[in-house]
Amino acid sequence: MKVSPITRLLALLLLFPCWTLAASDPTDFNGHFVWTSNRVEAAALATEVNETVKTLLFILRPIARPRLTQSTAPYASFDITLGAGHAIQFAGPNAATIHGKLGGTVKWRGEEDVLQDVSFLMTEEGKLQQTLSESDGTRVHLFTLAPDKTNLTMEVTIHSKRLDRLIKYSLTYVKVAK
Repeated sequence: MKVSPITRLLALLLLFPCWTLAASDPTDFNGHFVWTSNRVEAAALATEVNETVKTLLFILRPIARPRLTQSTAPYASFDITLGAGHAIQFAGPNAATIHGKLGGTVKWRGEEDVLQDVSFLMTEEGKLQQTLSESDGTRVHLFTLAPDKTNLTMEVTIHSKRLDRLIKYSLTYVKVAK
């Protein structure tokens, strides 16, 4: 069946509202988010750590496993606040609050007392991306809001010069009143 260019254009225009829903207002990310403690996600994360440890030299494994387990441990909760002028604040329970600006980079000393460059940006798909960089590697958190704006998925990708593979996992958070 042959489809005319006008029909294709109309189909694209009908899909356009779906695209605009994904590219939500950055302030939609404002809120207090609590990890769902999903057992499937926790098991997938443990498997990811185990698969990464397997790639290391036998002698390094007992040192690497607890460090990776600690550094990939899910935040129990965190707060995201986006305000005027694209100012952003990210606060976790065991670390200093990150104060920044969408599109900018700030210095931040994390939980492990390592100085990092932290940046935030909104992707074209309407996701909030947080990138934490240090001399040893990079950690990216890609936050996606569900259409109802109450569930938040955090996709994590960790790259380290000391590891032969990327660590990737996803966690689900629920927006709750504080």
